[in-house]
Amino acid sequence: MNWTITGINTVNYIRVDLSGKFCMAGARAASMEVVDEPFWNNGTSILLDYTLVDVDDADVMDVEGMSMMMRSLNEKISTSKIAIVGSSDLQFGFARQFQMKAERHTRAHIRAFRFDPAAIEWLTTDSFHDGQQVSPPSFDAAIFASRAHISGRLGNNLAAG
Repeated sequence: MNWTITGINTVNYIRVDLSGKFCMAGARAASMEVVDEPFWNNGTSILLDYTLVDVDDADVMDVEGMSMMMRSLNEKISTSKIAIVGSSDLQFGFARQFQMKAERHTRAHIRAFRFDPAAIEWLTTDSFHDGQQVSPPSFDAAIFASRAHISGRLGNNLAAG
């Protein structure tokens, strides 16, 4: 997995553009690099753009591992807002699952979005409310798509074993 970290000083957020095949080691390394940046301060907002990440082989254990990682980062990100952008149903579904699981391990505010403009608007406002306008059918479809993907992988693994 590859990433580029850019500090957007004019609106006080860090943008992380990720690409390639998803792997936990890459996600962990990118996360650590963000909080080790010289311009990092607790409270700085983060936009994680996963639109170019291949999550086809990611599974429920990856979502759980990513959420557990937030516990070790909590001191450095506890007052931050983190927006995760995933445009496909699968990417958005994984981002939503991560959001729900990770919020148990950190005080940071995490939200999943399909597109940059809504994520940037949420990151750059003082409010912590969920500014995302997602209709229930598209939300349900995204969660269903990611759950079906995970179930399919688990079923294939059980059948192979």
